[in-house]
Amino acid sequence: MNIKQIFANNVKYYREKKQLTQQDLAEITGLNRVYISNVERAKRNITIDIMEKLSNGLDVELKKLLTKK
Repeated sequence: MNIKQIFANNVKYYREKKQLTQQDLAEITGLNRVYISNVERAKRNITIDIMEKLSNGLDVELKKLLTKK
C-alpha cells in the first residue's frame, strides 16, 4: 500500500469516526465535497497544505493520517 492510499484510508476512517459526512468535512476545511471524495479514493495528489487542512479539520495529528494502521 502506498502513502497516498494510507492517507486516503485514514482520512475516511477519522471522518467516519467523528460522524462527519464528506460535506461536513468540506465545509470545515473549505474544500469541495468532490475533492474530499477523490482524496478518500486516492484519486488526488495533494499538497502538504491540503494535508494540513484535513488534519486540522479532523482534529487529528498529521502523522496519524500518514501512518498505516
